[in-house]
Amino acid sequence: MFSTKLLKLAVDRSLGKSTKDQGELFEELYTAYMNDSNSSSLREQITAAVAGCKTIPGKLGRDAIDINGVEKEIKPKNYTGKRTNGGGCLMIIPEIGMRKM
Repeated sequence: MFSTKLLKLAVDRSLGKSTKDQGELFEELYTAYMNDSNSSSLREQITAAVAGCKTIPGKLGRDAIDINGVEKEIKPKNYTGKRTNGGGCLMIIPEIGMRKM
């Protein structure tokens, strides 16, 4: 979904590396995607990249394949800037067929 170059910039930005030389438009786009409560696509791809997983394109109920070939569902929480936003830590669910609680 995102180009390799854009994803690398987003990962670098997420890890605290400087991306200021990319300009205001990159920062605006990054902020919009990262704070979009209706779409976690960029957050999922960044999480997969940092975790060393290969992303799976499309909406299949799983988002990535780890280094052992196991499909994963990535559920990063949306940061709202509030002290308590009801979010927890990010979850990587290893098995799709898990029993619902």
